[in-house]
This record gives sequence, C-alpha cells and structure tokens, in this order.
Amino acid sequence: MRAAVGVLLLVVVGGAVGFVAGSASRSSAEPSGQPSAGTSCSGTAVVRPEDHGAVGDGRADDTPALQESFDRVPEHGTVCLREGATYLHSDVLEVRVAGTVLTGGGALVATDPERSSVQVRADGVTVSGVVFRTEAPRRLTDLPHMKLALLDVTDATVEHTTIEGSAAAGIYVGGTARFVIRDVSIANSRADGLYMTDGSRDGSVTGVAVTNSGDDGISVVTYRDQPLVENVTVTAASVDGQRWGRGMTVVGGRDIVFRDVTIRRSAGAALYFASEGPPNDTRGTSHVVVDGAVIEQANQRADLPQGAVLVYAGNAGEPVADVRVANVVVDAVGDHAGRVLGEICEAERVSGVVYENITIRNTDLRREWSTC
Repeated sequence: MRAAVGVLLLVVVGGAVGFVAGSASRSSAEPSGQPSAGTSCSGTAVVRPEDHGAVGDGRADDTPALQESFDRVPEHGTVCLREGATYLHSDVLEVRVAGTVLTGGGALVATDPERSSVQVRADGVTVSGVVFRTEAPRRLTDLPHMKLALLDVTDATVEHTTIEGSAAAGIYVGGTARFVIRDVSIANSRADGLYMTDGSRDGSVTGVAVTNSGDDGISVVTYRDQPLVENVTVTAASVDGQRWGRGMTVVGGRDIVFRDVTIRRSAGAALYFASEGPPNDTRGTSHVVVDGAVIEQANQRADLPQGAVLVYAGNAGEPVADVRVANVVVDAVGDHAGRVLGEICEAERVSGVVYENITIRNTDLRREWSTC
C-alpha cells in the first residue's frame, strides 16, 4: 500500500475562467453513532465475543476471542459487540464470513497502531453502530494501519459508526464495488479520513462527517497501475479542519459527484480535482460534478497556496476533463492563496471546466486564475 496522495505546492500564473455569482444551500452530516433499525442482536445466528472468552472491560486483550467470533459466525449471522463494552485488540482483525453483521454498540480499541486495522474481506458485510478507536503517535501508510478497511469485496455497508483516531486512513475502501457508507463520524485520522481507491466503484457516501484529518478529508485516488475509481456519489457530507491536505478530492477517478457538502478550514484547497505526476503517478480525472457546496475558511496553510477550488493536470498522458462546479458559496480564503478558483496545466491539459452560480464572500483575492 502506498500512502494517500500528498499535497502539491503550486505557484499560479495565467488567465481566467468563467464566473457567475449566486448562492448555495448549507449541508450537514450528523451521524447517530447507533445501530440502524434493521440490525439486531437477537435471534439464533448471533455470536458474542464473550462466548469465546472476551471480557470487554477495556483492560483485557480480547484479540483471540474477537477473531474467533468473526470466524465462527454463520453466513448472514450477527457478531454482537455488547453495548458499552470496550474490546481491546492487539492485532489486525478480519471479517471473513459473507453477510456478517457487526453491530451492538460496543467499541473495538486497537492497542498497537502497527497492527490496528479491522478488515472486511467477505462480501455483503454490514458494520453498524460500532466505535473503532486507535491512538497513533505518527502517520503510517499500509493496510494493517487503516482503521476500518473494505478490501476487494462487494455490497459492503458501514453505517451509524464512529472512527476515533487511525494510524493511516479512517476508512479505506480498496477494490470494492457497490458499497454504502452512511451516517459515519471520522475524527483524528493520521492520513485521509475516507479514502477510496484501487478500482472501487458504484459507491454511495451519505452523511459522513470528517474532522481533523491528517491529510485529505474525503478522497478518491487512482494510481496509474490501478483500475480507475468510478461512479461514486458523496452527499450531505462534511470535512472540518485538517493538519495537511485538501477537503474533498478526486485524483484519478471518473463519474464522481459531490452534492450538498460542507468544507471548513481546509489546509490546502477545499475542492481538488487532478492528476499528479511522479512520485504519486496517478491516473486522470473526468466527469466530476459538484452540485451544492459551502466552503468556509479555505486554504488555511500558508505553505499550500491552492485557493478554494483547484483543478490541476500534472501527469503526462493523464488529462483532467469535464469538471462542473455549481451552486457553491465560498466564504473566506487564506490571503496567501492568490486566487479563489484555479486551473493549472503543468504536464497535461485541463478541459471542460465549468463554474456556475458561485458566490464568493469575505476575501479580496482574485476570483479566477488559469494557466491552461
């Protein structure tokens, strides 16, 4: 596994792009942190970690009991994490039985950031009403470090769930089709909050709230040697505060939609659509739509002069095309950014960028700047 895409330091020169004033509605994301009404810990196909020796007191190492529970559950059965219980695990946990429902309101707390991941490796798995927690002193980059990982599966659902800390991405979606992520809170990840990559497709992301991520808040990334991420819709999601990175990004992806989203206090650009050259070496980006966004206090880091919206083509042979940004309110941008909306053609072309109904407030920066 490679790390999530880094942030480019860009100096902008050139012309301008179209601009129409208007307004946008505010979005919100308020995950409930509780199991959905469709999940239950009753019935005959229920496995409890306590049945296999777990204690759930936040002191005992419950790793063997948790993994045995995941392995012993029947297909389409339920692993019930007792509400209010804290299950410590010192190694990677894997959900390997198709149709497993992991629910109950308990917390899975990793004690070793190097082996902190909970990995879904079977089709049709639902995670509902679970808290995942890791304290990580530094950023790590590989699969064992992703807090919750959906790996080459289909029909995965994550809902009403909280991620508190991660050594790498909060939720990693790799090679996964027909996934649903809804009403989820992700806080204090060392890398991206929600990271979708490696050919993931046909995904729905709704009501996800990312706070204080170490890199991009919600990201779509495809490296040149990977199948393209396609057909993902992000709705009523929010990103608030970052130590590095951008708010919501597509760096190698096609048919990606952001609808009614909110981005506050981004480190670099709030919205970033790009291809990046070596060492990241990503694929191109096309058919991206933003329909309704509120952007507040964009581009807070002076060492990342990117503005509120940046479209960037930096990898030869990997253009960026057909990006529509509409119904957006931009309220304040860091003075160092140089402009609010930008297009940069460095190693490839950018084409088909359209801005519609954009309102810009509380900044004296130029509105558009393009080198394309």
